Amino acid sequence: MLIVISKNRISWEFVSLLDFLSKRRILIMRLIILGILFEIVAFILFINHTVISDTGSYSQAAIALAASTRADLELGVATEQFINELKSAGLKPVIIQKIKREPFSVKGILIGLGKDNIQIFEYPDSLTALGEGSKFAQKYTGSEATSKWKNVKHVYVKSNIVIFYMGRNTGILTALDKGISPLSLNNK
Repeated sequence: MLIVISKNRISWEFVSLLDFLSKRRILIMRLIILGILFEIVAFILFINHTVISDTGSYSQAAIALAASTRADLELGVATEQFINELKSAGLKPVIIQKIKREPFSVKGILIGLGKDNIQIFEYPDSLTALGEGSKFAQKYTGSEATSKWKNVKHVYVKSNIVIFYMGRNTGILTALDKGISPLSLNNK
């Protein structure tokens, strides 16, 4: 006896296994594919659980997983100087990966700072950095921003780099506020 599940009904049928398999090949293929997908998802969740439980956060898990690629990243002079300033402020920045984010016309660098991260976008000149940073700040921290997230998004411009931080860590905010003015009307 086999239980047959079709779109509109569940029934019991007395059919041979071979007959069942030949009539229901598509269903079987779907079940096999779903089983494979389930195994893949379970494997990914197991890896993520292992990495996250060892490191304590998704940010740190991303740092651990991206460790092999960060040596390939080329940093601009202003970005390297800013990373050194973060180190001198007592933070431990870790370069994670290159990123692309709207409305920035350049690729940025994702930097891990413990359980948080910042994004740095370096431009060829300070005028372009100020222009694009201002648009971003107005959208996410100014009058156009939703009040729920307004106080946790911070945008800074220093020379030709735009720094974006989303969080409330006072150590990070203190380091970012040192020598840099927040680019926002409602940043705090």
